[in-house]
Amino acid sequence: MARCSYCYQDGHNRRTCPKLTADLKRHADAQIARGNTDAWAVQQYQSRIVPTGKKLSRQKCGYCGERGHSRRKCEVLQNDMDWFIQHHNEHVAVAHDYIVTSHVGLGSLFQVTRKDYNYNSGTYDVKNILFVLTDFFINQNVNNNGLNIIARLTDPATGNNTTINLRDYVVNQKYAGSSWSPVSLLAPAREIVPSDWFSRQTISMADAKAHTFFKRIGRKIDDERDYKFYRIQSWREQAASPNAAEDFNHGERARAELTRFSAAHNRALIFEDFKNGQ
Repeated sequence: MARCSYCYQDGHNRRTCPKLTADLKRHADAQIARGNTDAWAVQQYQSRIVPTGKKLSRQKCGYCGERGHSRRKCEVLQNDMDWFIQHHNEHVAVAHDYIVTSHVGLGSLFQVTRKDYNYNSGTYDVKNILFVLTDFFINQNVNNNGLNIIARLTDPATGNNTTINLRDYVVNQKYAGSSWSPVSLLAPAREIVPSDWFSRQTISMADAKAHTFFKRIGRKIDDERDYKFYRIQSWREQAASPNAAEDFNHGERARAELTRFSAAHNRALIFEDFKNGQ
């Protein structure tokens, strides 16, 4: 009877030992959680669950779900990252132009009203805190039919930060913010956006690989391709179909949907804020 040299149990060998597999998986998951996706433990676990002799056609990609390749060599993943980098960086330029056009800029003074419940008196203690706008940024996301530009506000006395949506203040200078923590603009300013702002906001391939869209987590539900990219690919295929010209409903709709993701479309859309705010 076979005896395992790892767990010293009868009935199986080291190659099929469930305890060894579980231990390798635990170490591999720990390395992946730290971002070390190429660690020795990860490689050992992968080689164990996908033996060297396994046919390539049987391998299933953890990103796109297709067989015949691994996640490491997935062209769909590479194409999605390339598109995402270009998409984000084009929208950084849109955000910059919107910022310098707006009446709200670096140095703008805001008042944040904080309400804390006083259990002794049974009423709210109201405190007004002054904040200065110190930076702008856009979230690394797929922008569709619009673009949110976030302004960071800093309390000069404590260094504490909060954020607001810049477009809300372009449309309505008296925007009151949320009911639990109203924010009001006291004095707009338009200081020059620092020269390094573009470089700080643009992303590279390294940034894309670390993004939640593409970073391997080690859990199937988190590692699969985001549905947004499936939809975009589907619209591309419909728009490029040989029958797209004849099939007006599908072809035209697909082209219209793709347009909503373009920087030109989102630029025109958000710059309508200035007309609405006049």
